[in-house]
Formats: sequence, C-alpha cells, structure tokens
Amino acid sequence: MTGTVGLQLLGSLRVVCPGADVRQPPPRTQGLLAQLALAGGPVLRDDLASAQLPDTAIADARRQVSQRLFQLRRALPDLPLSSDLDAVWLDADRCRVDVAELEAAATSEDLETRLAALTHYRGPFLAGVDGEWVAQRRREYEDTFLSLARDTARRLLERRLHDEAIALLRRVVGEFPLAEHDLALLAEVLDTTGRRDEALTAVQAFLDLSEEVGIRPRERTLRLVDAIREGRPPDGGHGSGPVASQPPRELWEAIAATAWKGDFRDAEQRLRQARHDGEPAEDLRIAEAHLALARDDPATASSHLSACDEGDPRVLLLRASVLRLEPDGVAAARLAARALLATGLAEDDRLRFDALHELARSRGVAGLSRRALESTDAALALARASGGGARVARALYAKGAELHRQARYDEARPLLHDALAIAEQHGLAILAAHVHHALGTLANLQADLEHARDLQVRELSRWRDLALDRYEAIALCDLSSTQIKLGDIAAARASLDLAWPLAEDVGHPVVRARVRLMRAYATATAGDSGHGEAIALTDQGLALLGEVPQDVWETGALHTLRGYLRHGAGDPVGALEDIDTAIASWEARGEPELIPRALATRGLCLAALGRSKEALAATEEAVLTVLERTAEDDHVAIYHHIHGMVLAQAGYPEDARRYVAHAWRLLRDLLLVVAPAQRPAVLTRDPSTRALVRTVRDWGLADPDETLRADLPSTPQAPAEEGSPRRTHTPEGVAQRRAELAAILSRTTAEGLARPNVAELARRLGVSQRTVKRDLAALREFTVEGDERT
Repeated sequence: MTGTVGLQLLGSLRVVCPGADVRQPPPRTQGLLAQLALAGGPVLRDDLASAQLPDTAIADARRQVSQRLFQLRRALPDLPLSSDLDAVWLDADRCRVDVAELEAAATSEDLETRLAALTHYRGPFLAGVDGEWVAQRRREYEDTFLSLARDTARRLLERRLHDEAIALLRRVVGEFPLAEHDLALLAEVLDTTGRRDEALTAVQAFLDLSEEVGIRPRERTLRLVDAIREGRPPDGGHGSGPVASQPPRELWEAIAATAWKGDFRDAEQRLRQARHDGEPAEDLRIAEAHLALARDDPATASSHLSACDEGDPRVLLLRASVLRLEPDGVAAARLAARALLATGLAEDDRLRFDALHELARSRGVAGLSRRALESTDAALALARASGGGARVARALYAKGAELHRQARYDEARPLLHDALAIAEQHGLAILAAHVHHALGTLANLQADLEHARDLQVRELSRWRDLALDRYEAIALCDLSSTQIKLGDIAAARASLDLAWPLAEDVGHPVVRARVRLMRAYATATAGDSGHGEAIALTDQGLALLGEVPQDVWETGALHTLRGYLRHGAGDPVGALEDIDTAIASWEARGEPELIPRALATRGLCLAALGRSKEALAATEEAVLTVLERTAEDDHVAIYHHIHGMVLAQAGYPEDARRYVAHAWRLLRDLLLVVAPAQRPAVLTRDPSTRALVRTVRDWGLADPDETLRADLPSTPQAPAEEGSPRRTHTPEGVAQRRAELAAILSRTTAEGLARPNVAELARRLGVSQRTVKRDLAALREFTVEGDERT
C-alpha cells in the first residue's frame, strides 16, 4: 500500500487507498487502529492495553495488544505502522482521518466548509465495535456532529437559506430520530415555508416512535403540533420562539428524581436523549453531576461542575454535596447557604427545598446541631406546603437522621418510619436504603439487636442491588457491630472480610477507617490477647482520617477504642490523651452517643494515675448521662461497674460493692430476655462485660457460672396488685413485675380502653421505659399459641 491512506472511523470502519485493493481489518483490531489513527503520534503500549482491555491485567493486555498488532499488519501489510518495545504509531503524514476533518470544521466560519465536513458523518463512531473507550469517543463525536449541525442550521436560517437548512435538519433527524429539539425546529421551518403536510408527517413519525419507546414528548413540542394542525403560526420564529429558545431547566430535576429511584440505566437514557434534543450544555453537565452523585462518584460530579456557572444555585448545591461527602461540612454549609440566598431571587420553591435540604445535611456533618434542625424544619414545612411526596420523605429522613445523630432516638424513630413508608410508596430505592441504615443503627444502640440485624441485612441487600460499594461496605461494618453484640464474632469477622476489599476499592479514607475500627473492635472483643493487633488497627484508622478535612464519627470512636485498649495495656497517660481527644470531638460535633463510654474510660485512666477525685467525677458523669438515655441501653451495667471500681480505688468499698452488685443485677436482668443459648455470649461478648463478671466472682457477689446453669424465671407468674412493693432486679421481682404488666394489659383489653403507651406503663410500674420494652418482648416470646398476644 503506497500513498495516503484514508481512515473512515464514523460509521462502519473503512480503510481507503486509491488504486489499491484493501481488505478490511478484523473487527477485534479496529478499536486499536482507531486509537492509533486519532493519536497523531506514538502511543505507549501500556496506554493501548489499558484503553483496549480495561478489565484485563496489564501483562495479559499487553500480550493481546501485540497479537492484534500482528493481525493488523497481516490484514494491511502496507499500513504505515511502526513500533518499538515501548510504543506504537502510525505515520500521521500518510493518514487522512475523517474525524479530524469534522473537528476542524467546528472552528470554521465558512458555511461551505462546514457543510462539506458534515458529510463525513456516516453514523456512530466505529459502528458495531464495543468497548468503554469506543463508547466514550462515540458520544464525543455525536456531540461534535450535533453541535456543528445545529449551529450551521441556525446560520443558514439567519441567511434565509431555508432549503439548505431543511436538508441539514432532515439529515440530523435521520441520524438521531429522537432528537426532539431538531425535529421541532424542522417542523416549524417546514410549516413556516408553506410545507405544512411535510411538517405534520415529520412530527407524526416522531410521535409514533416516542410512543413505541416510551418517551413522552415535551409540552412545547405538543403545543407546536397543535399550532401546525390548526393552521396557527408557531409561537415565535426561527431562533426566537419556544422551539429554538433554551429549553426549561427541568432536565436536572428529572435526572435527580430518577437517580433517587436507583434507576441509573433510565437516567442515562434520559441524558442521551437530552444530548440529542439539544439541551444546553450547562443543563447537561448539571444533570450528569446529579447522576454521578447518586452513583456515589463525587470526583466525576466535580469534574462535570468544573465548567459550570459558579453563580447558578444548582451548581452551588451540587458542589456543597461533593464537599459534604469528602466530608467538609463547614465549607458545604457555606455553599448551601449561598445557594439558598440565590433561590430567593429565583422564587423557585423546588430549588429552595433542595437548598434547605442540603443546608440541613451539611450543617449536620459540620456539627451545627441546632442550625441543622432549623433547616430540616423549614425544608419539611416547604415540602408539605408544596405537596411533594418525595420531598416530604427526604425532609423527614433529614430530620430523623439529625435527631438520631443527637441521640434523640425516641423523636427520630417515628420520623424515620414515616420517611421509609413514603420512600417505598414512591419507589425511592436509595432513600429507603438510607432510612434502613438509620433505623438499623438506632435499634443497635437501643439494644434491640435481633431487629437491628434484620434491618441491616435488608439495608445491605438494597445497596448490593444498587451496586453502591461504599454504602455496602458501611452497611457490612454496622452489621458486624450488631453481630459482635450478639456474641457472634465469627459472623462479624465474615462481614468485615467482605467489607475490607470494598472499602479499599472505593478508596474513601472514612470508609477505610471505619472498617479498621470495626475490625479492631472485633479483635479486642474476641480476647485480651488481640489488644496489640487492635491498637495497630486503630492507629491505621486514625492515620487515614488525617486525609479528611474535619473530624467525623469515626474520629471519636477510634480514639475512644484506642484509649480503652491503651488503658488495658498499662498506658494510662496515652489512654487519657486519646479519651480527651475523643470527648472533644464528640462535643464539637454535637454527637453524644459515645461520650459516656469515653467518660467511663477516662475515670479508669485517672484512677490509675492516682487522681481519684477527678476519676470519680468522670465515672459519675458517665452514669448520669446513661440514666438520661443518651447511651447504648445494653451497656448500662458496664458504666455502673466502672463507677464501682473507681469508688473502690478511691477508698469507698461499701459504695463500690453496691454499684457492682447493681451492675450485676442489670446484666442478669438482661439475661432474662435473652434465649438460654445466647446467655454465655452475653457474659463474654466484650472486655467490659468480661471484666464485670470477673469482679462479681472475685468479690464473692455471685457465681456467674451458677447463674448460667440456673433456669432463670422468665415467664409471668400470679398477678400482683398494681403498685405492690417488689424487688425489681431480682428474678422473683422481674417475674412479679411482668405478671403485673400482663394484668394491666389484660384489664385494658377487657374494658375496651386504649392501650397505655410505654411511658405510661413505665410510670405505673415504677421502672424505666427500657425495662418495659424488654418485659413486653419477653411476654410476647412466652405467650402460648392461641392466647391473646400483648
């Protein structure tokens, strides 16, 4: 083959050389040939391998590229192809590529040059060839052709060259039959130039195709059709009416709504149609950023936003979302506030809701608790006023999640349940998964562990269906926490083994740190011999969080765990440093849930350093905080035990014994509502519980082994008179209290009265709401089949 070689890459690939008989290259080599032709110079073999075989190991991919080069040379022996050990290239001076001529025409002001270049577009880039690199280039050249064709049609219409414009628009519609913007402009021009029948024929063909593929035409297109049928002039003319004017800003909202449903394929189809319809580039970039965020890809979203108008409130909102995910809540809240101010000028309630919603979430991440709730209340009021079900669900979730973060669990739960019901009604798969996450962690914190595990398993299934790896890794971590509390360390480790590679692939430092936190927790829980490994894992987690702009939940949790482990390893000074850092982090972020645990460990460290007065103040504050129900219910006994140990070191042995005995009664009370097979796991599930059992045995307060062997009474016995004296924490007192509870409920049912709520039952029985909930659970478990269930 001699002379210049023509490479036609648009449409099916063709190699053209005047005067020579050219065979077409094998299909598997065509993408490789196209990449070399477009490069205009040497291409590294590794780059060819990565582009052509992205899912193949680099060594294997290089080998396959070499094979394809051999096949290409054999099919086209005179192709000006050269190579060495590192790179491959085509002689650019001897190759003419149709794509280059199309791109060059885009900068030309000459109409003839433009029209000639447009003839090079014979169909999609490398039609019939698949691959990620090919698909990306295909979209680029479609956009180039459409942009050039539309701008050329506009110039033709400005010069009154109607026939040329019509021919060009017919060509565009022929290539892209769903390009609604171009079809509508073609129909308008045909109608205006007296070719009404042709206009109606073109429009009807589009309407038939739209119905076939399930796409609803735009309102402005339908209005144009009505005007043509009725013989009325369209609103405006070529370039001034609604057809040629900038489309309304609805695309980004449609993409966002579809993305909340987790239907990413449908969202991509909408984007493709929007590109064909000639939507403004700004709207396309914003819609693509929305889709990227829904797919948990903030880097891609940020890339799309880089060329957008910084003053557009939609852009400000999306940038705020990206910052919130980093997470940098303070910067995100500033951008969301700017977006909210901008919506005041736009008077757009839908956009204002999005701004309030983002502001609430960003303020929550930033630890601005009071301001976050103010924003959620405003967003909820606006959503309810506008009657938007999906927006109401999002607002309810935002408020419920913020109350959850502030450990106001009883307030959060009903909001989250309402949000879940609406989300499932509207098919909002991503929102439903987030709500399951919040409900699962809430149940975990309130010791409703079986329910927590069920919720977390459902959440995990949702994230897997959506293929969102970051959230799947987080869900596995939370599931492992519940499994550890249930005493199933093997299951917890299996969950973390699944979470680890997901977190590493995602690469987000917070997720990677969380996996290390939970693995350290599981390792420490399994036995004291693993403390060294657990400390090393916490060190790794904290090092990863050094990449994050602000403290996150994992920051306090890692410092709290490392402090506890350091104390156990005989390093009270280092432990105290960790604990003080953790408490400062929790308080700054307005997240009180783990502060009692940190305070209790602080007391142990201070006691080890001989600072008894400060130690007592810390553990006393931990117990008080627990009694105010801002900590995990199933750890109540632990805080009483630690306070007792500090009292003993401070020289108050009688008070110490009283607190430890009460801690043992609380733990024994917990055993009453646990299946017998799980009782050993409850006593040995973590170092804190094991320490309590050792103290009880060493101080002669009870024999824990004897307790496990005993048949703990857990079924109701003879009813007692309401309000009669009882010893709440003895086995007999528990049975008596539950019998009284059953009697109250039975009388209520018999008299046709409304059932008392948990708070009322707690008041009448003189116990905590937590105790009432456990008693109700036990009554349900031991009610025989056929009896009226409480």
